[in-house]
Amino acid sequence: MSSRNIIVFVIVTLLAGSLLSVFLQTAYVGHEKEQRAKNDITENPFYDEFRKTGARYGLDMGFTKNAGCMTGTQLDLEKMPLLAKGPKSCDILLVGDSSMAWGLIPEVVEQMTGLVMGTFTSEALILNITTASMIRNLASYYLKDDGLLILSFGGWTQEQDANSMVLVYSSWIYSAAGLNEEGFKKFIEEWRSSRLGSRRAMLQQIAFSEYRKYIAEVKQTLGKNYYLSLLQLPLYSEYIEPVVNPGWYKHKKAMKEMIRCFLRWNNRSIVMYMPGHDRKYMSKDSESRPDPKFRNKDIEAVSKILNAIPCRKAYQIHINFDDAKYAKLRSIYNTYYRESCGLIDLGMEHPKDESYEVDEKEHTVNTGGFYQSVLIGKALKRDFASLGRKTPPSR
Repeated sequence: MSSRNIIVFVIVTLLAGSLLSVFLQTAYVGHEKEQRAKNDITENPFYDEFRKTGARYGLDMGFTKNAGCMTGTQLDLEKMPLLAKGPKSCDILLVGDSSMAWGLIPEVVEQMTGLVMGTFTSEALILNITTASMIRNLASYYLKDDGLLILSFGGWTQEQDANSMVLVYSSWIYSAAGLNEEGFKKFIEEWRSSRLGSRRAMLQQIAFSEYRKYIAEVKQTLGKNYYLSLLQLPLYSEYIEPVVNPGWYKHKKAMKEMIRCFLRWNNRSIVMYMPGHDRKYMSKDSESRPDPKFRNKDIEAVSKILNAIPCRKAYQIHINFDDAKYAKLRSIYNTYYRESCGLIDLGMEHPKDESYEVDEKEHTVNTGGFYQSVLIGKALKRDFASLGRKTPPSR
């Protein structure tokens, strides 16, 4: 290679490196600004509506005034309020998927009914045989003798393979599901003691927090004073996925643009915050009829475990925008749960002249979860004493 070619090669390489550096730095700065913007909310943007509407029902919504703006929705198990409770501590135990994890404010239900409510909810919590076995043990441990178990899942999470994998909290759920009643009691009390109550565990948590704080300070010093910081870019999700999986990337990007963050004022509730929600999807009342011919072998297998749980039970149908979705959930109830469970049908409870914000995936957004919680509170205040018993339905 001639000297001239070498010089040209070096110049081109330097230019390319400079351009890449500028691109990466610009992307990094943009990413950092986006992350900071998602953490700048200190007051719940829906607080005034919660407060004014709640006053009509005698609700004190002051606990929702300040809210953090989170990018993730999953709680660590150690932070799940239910698992810190003692045995026979709940009048109501509600288990559900993201339709409840993002669509329920338990304090609203508790204030309206005077009952203690425990919840085990999560996005991607599939109602399969393993989850059903875990629910059996949760009910046996946490529910009072006359308590009510509420099952509240969307159609998608109920229609998966009965033996499908557990997608969230999998290690804990598999452990909890594989035990009998006495085994679970020992398991949960040992787990709670080791994770939540022991002096050693608290010292370990404090030590880990201090360690993370120290590492953060070191990283900041190295980056600020010695220019040794590394760019932290979402390389796959922003630069590779658009090429290898463009359809999914486009869908996620559209959702990301609509969802600013998830609002959380405590560890019992989380709200999908979509300030630009176009109200294309709004909940409605519905009297759509169940399909008497509906059959699903996977739901049948799971329902046998749940129907056999020796406590009062209710199957809940969450608010929705689609008559067909209401009909699907009513078909599941009518075919597999009617004989052993009462029914909380929020499509029937839904006022005919009102509508609440939801998305196309059966989740409430913005204030939708608050209004759904009010509907649940109304239904339980009226029917708690009779739900789940072998009596004709009140409606």
